Amino acid sequence: MAEDISRFDICPCAVTISLLDSKWKILILRELLQGPKRYGELKKGVVGVSQKMLTQSLKEMQADQLVDRKVYPEVPPHVEYSLSSLGQSLYPVAEALENWGIAFIKNSDPDYLAKRFNIHEPGKHWLRIPDRSKE
Repeated sequence: MAEDISRFDICPCAVTISLLDSKWKILILRELLQGPKRYGELKKGVVGVSQKMLTQSLKEMQADQLVDRKVYPEVPPHVEYSLSSLGQSLYPVAEALENWGIAFIKNSDPDYLAKRFNIHEPGKHWLRIPDRSKE
């Protein structure tokens, strides 16, 4: 099948970027790589995402077959999101992004990082590392 991709005249890198075309999708991927999560857990882990953007991103990721949504027949309804096997296959991509980011941060001037990423209040920015101590 890989030999047939040229007939579509599309770049495989562009396809991957298109499927993960927002910071929110990549951060959702990061959260779900740790295991299934309920909506509220995702909202807490994806710092700064609005309810609208989280819902929209999850729907798009479901349509792209990256995320599975399971509804448990309970009152109130219990909904859980997890990565599909296709979504789980993105683990090496996420790991490479994380490792590159670590190297970039370590080798960058702190003042440059603060200015470039507009980080004025540590811990209150979408770039921050989620607090997992309470999990």
